[in-house]
Amino acid sequence: MHSMHGLRCANSSFFAHLTCAHYNASMSTTHSQVIDAIDVRVSSRSFTSDLIEDGIIHQLRQNIDAMSLLSGVNFTLLENHPEIFSHTVQNYGIFEGAAHVIVLSGDANDYESIEKAGFYGERLVLTATLMGLATCWVDNSIDMDLTASIAHIDPSHTVFAAIAVGYFHNQKDVLEQSFDERENYQREHRTSLPLSELSLSELSDDTPSWYRRAQQRLPLLTINSQFDCILMEIIP
Repeated sequence: MHSMHGLRCANSSFFAHLTCAHYNASMSTTHSQVIDAIDVRVSSRSFTSDLIEDGIIHQLRQNIDAMSLLSGVNFTLLENHPEIFSHTVQNYGIFEGAAHVIVLSGDANDYESIEKAGFYGERLVLTATLMGLATCWVDNSIDMDLTASIAHIDPSHTVFAAIAVGYFHNQKDVLEQSFDERENYQREHRTSLPLSELSLSELSDDTPSWYRRAQQRLPLLTINSQFDCILMEIIP
């Protein structure tokens, strides 16, 4: 069994923290809580079309504003726009019930902004996970021109990516799962490289613990990259 830390409440589901007094989904989210989210988060293309309740939307917007401020990247939340997902590219798969999306945009010539969009976007994905929301990174599988138009993106900017967000299609079942159940589900549906293949250098007894932990994390993004986890381990 996992030791209790982060947002896990004794003898309850992983998402019982939503009613725990110490829970706050703001930028004060602790490092251990982020690691918990990494350990259970899976990408979802199946949602309910329900509107996200006001309290969670308020917290989500607070985090979106914080990520925009920290990164310099524009984060825009679009609620109840299922038309964005109505014409998906077949090779990328379809979305079911998706209606809400977070748009990440900025100067296409600013490569640092593109990198920050990925990092802070993933930080937002993990925060949404802690709120009990389903997420999925979206690139060219939707009409980005339509998305940019609805979001009123500055014509001089480009959409780097988007994040579908909402309730799981089986929300009640997900909320009732324990941390261990969600962690096991993730491991059954993900693959990751062994440390011997992933490491850029030989591992030894002197290898920092944060480096080992980062490489043990499972892929987070649509490109199935474990390297992003290294920054997640270093930066709270």
